[in-house]
Amino acid sequence: MIAMIDINPSDIKDLMESYGLTDFEIPDQFTPNLKASKRLASLLWYANNGYGFDFSISTRLKEIPLLIQFLRTCEGSTLEIKGTITKPKGKQVKGTELTATISNQQFLTWLELFANTWFESRQDGLFQYEFGWEFKQPLTLRKGLAPVYEEEQDPFFTDPYSDEELSQIIDYYDKLEKSHLKYSKNGKLGRLANRIVSLMKPVCIDWKATKLYSFVYDIMLLGKCTGKECITEEGFSGDIGREKSQQVRNWLQAYNRDIGKVT
Repeated sequence: MIAMIDINPSDIKDLMESYGLTDFEIPDQFTPNLKASKRLASLLWYANNGYGFDFSISTRLKEIPLLIQFLRTCEGSTLEIKGTITKPKGKQVKGTELTATISNQQFLTWLELFANTWFESRQDGLFQYEFGWEFKQPLTLRKGLAPVYEEEQDPFFTDPYSDEELSQIIDYYDKLEKSHLKYSKNGKLGRLANRIVSLMKPVCIDWKATKLYSFVYDIMLLGKCTGKECITEEGFSGDIGREKSQQVRNWLQAYNRDIGKVT
């Protein structure tokens, strides 16, 4: 059984301040006022407790973009749903096939928007870090009659994924499945380091690589995500900074090699 390790965001905030960095908000419509320290704590928790690299659940999410593609491809037609009876009602027989049809196009449009919104909330920023995408914003609706329209943001739905984005997402999952989801130990650390670098770069544009990678190392050390050998000295100057920076580079290189196996 894995011993769950909780990461205190306040510890991360203290580390950020030691590097001269003020905690900042991350734009995310699903978690208003989300602070970087909390986001980093979440990344460390998932990675340290094994969830960050168990893709068996993540790859099942591919069903949702496939559903969205299906709904778009079959737009305007009547859909048939087929399943096996597991909880029979009345004279139904358990284990037999049951079908239902849906022809209500308004509902099918709603279903597609719901699938987009649900998927965006469930993928937990994965594609923002993997592809550098922005978070989806609330869907903008046009109200009124032409030629006069008023725009307002939908309180529930987000902007849908484009066809190109869906294809890229499905291809991403296909490659994970093809690789049997095997990462080396350093590749796993490199994947986490890559996400932290992507998160911090926009606010660390004036930092040299040695300082940025040293910060990434210290964040991972705080979350017990550096492997058995640890560099415990504080700071990012001189030999200490170079050693931390080189270790992060090694992890990133291992991650990129692992990714290359499935391209």
